[in-house]
Amino acid sequence: MGLVFLLVLYLVQISACSSLNYAEKPKRPDHTSIDFSKLRLSPASSNLSIQPSSLRSYKTGDEGTIKEERVGIPGWTMLDGIAYKLFLKWEVNPADIFQRLRSVRASGKLDDNKGFIQWLQYVNKYRAKRGGESWFADYKLVELLRKSKSDAELVTLFQSLRRYSAVKNLADEMQAYMILSSKSSRKIVNREWLKSGESPAQVFNILRLNKQTLSNNPLFIQWLRYTKLYRSKSGGEAFSDVDIFNFLSAETMIRSNRFGTLAESLKGFPDLKPLAKTLLAQLYQRWLKDGFSPLYIANYGMEPAVSKLKNTDPKFAYLKAYTEYYVRHHEKNDLLDIVKKVTTGKELETAIAVASKP
Repeated sequence: MGLVFLLVLYLVQISACSSLNYAEKPKRPDHTSIDFSKLRLSPASSNLSIQPSSLRSYKTGDEGTIKEERVGIPGWTMLDGIAYKLFLKWEVNPADIFQRLRSVRASGKLDDNKGFIQWLQYVNKYRAKRGGESWFADYKLVELLRKSKSDAELVTLFQSLRRYSAVKNLADEMQAYMILSSKSSRKIVNREWLKSGESPAQVFNILRLNKQTLSNNPLFIQWLRYTKLYRSKSGGEAFSDVDIFNFLSAETMIRSNRFGTLAESLKGFPDLKPLAKTLLAQLYQRWLKDGFSPLYIANYGMEPAVSKLKNTDPKFAYLKAYTEYYVRHHEKNDLLDIVKKVTTGKELETAIAVASKP
């Protein structure tokens, strides 16, 4: 009944505003700012009751098409659903609702708390209606929860919420946010994943890396570091560097220059440099096996052109390295010294052209 009582307060407030300002054109509910701080609950208020029939006639308009996702959430009532539909109609800020959730205030427990899970569903719908995740952004949600929970408790909470399909995506977003928020919370997240037995492939999906650009992505760097932790806990054999290459090959355009640039850029992280070398070695072997000459690779979507590459560019580094690898394999020893001495884009372009000749 907590949500329903909160809904009554909303209706009373709107009614009061309308009666006091009858000479003025009333504002649309979704443009009305309702100040909860002016609402006071009297002892008699706890005895209020609402008949479902008094709310059924309310037409939700477009929100009627948004179905409640109730799978796996215990204790959902029809009145809860009606209340949240009305809140969504009025675009009530999720923070205003959360601070007055009776189930949250009473126990302080959030995991397996039906009221909290329903509230998270509301956050999803509120964002969708208002145009995206920037409305009640991740940092606002986390900061709100941090008022009563430690980072360790929040990480455990977000992991437990992944059991509920209706809020699983939001829980994953929160874990990604915790990864980026601080070094200490990052360690806590990794520890929780290891405790739950999350494989690198599962964590890759949790972080939604399959939908992101991996280059210059801090979440990708943290994923690579998690694979090392996972391997160490699993005995040193699970998800090897070669496994990482094979896994990423399925997620990346292996025949393009993206993978080479990505792997080369990892050399900038001392702890990932050995992995970068393994990934590049595997990549060169794959290219050679597929019959790709340095010229083919250089012409495959290369921007800028090879002649304009600076020798500090990751593209320059892996193209030069692959050209050297290529001439070694084809025993073109007379070209080896030429390739090694390349220092400019124009020199590299010439070396690639010569090395790629049959």
